[in-house]
Amino acid sequence: MTTSSSRGSSSDFLLRASAILKTLGHPVRLEIVKYLRYEEHSVAEIQKHLNLIQSVTSQHLRLLDRKGIVKWRPEGTTRYYSIANIFIHRILECFTECETLIQSGDWETGRPNHQDKEERRLVP
Repeated sequence: MTTSSSRGSSSDFLLRASAILKTLGHPVRLEIVKYLRYEEHSVAEIQKHLNLIQSVTSQHLRLLDRKGIVKWRPEGTTRYYSIANIFIHRILECFTECETLIQSGDWETGRPNHQDKEERRLVP
């Protein structure tokens, strides 16, 4: 049985997760976060990598920062951005797994390609 306090915690998590996923739902923001996955980058590096103008890059980074998805540190007049927490890294791991499934042709079933066709047909 679930207590009201544990339902509240679950509800809080779902609201937070929903806000993060909604923010990551924009292709540019998702690309920014993917680019930051392994190391921090300056606004100029992000802008160059994604071929965006500075104002658009900064606008997306501000939203990602407000939502707690990225964090930044100053170095002189430059801001360096990185992933804010392990939750975001885990989401990116999931995206990478899904991308691998798509590239291997297993997106439809979500199962490895080597399973027999009859088994695949039974997968919802």
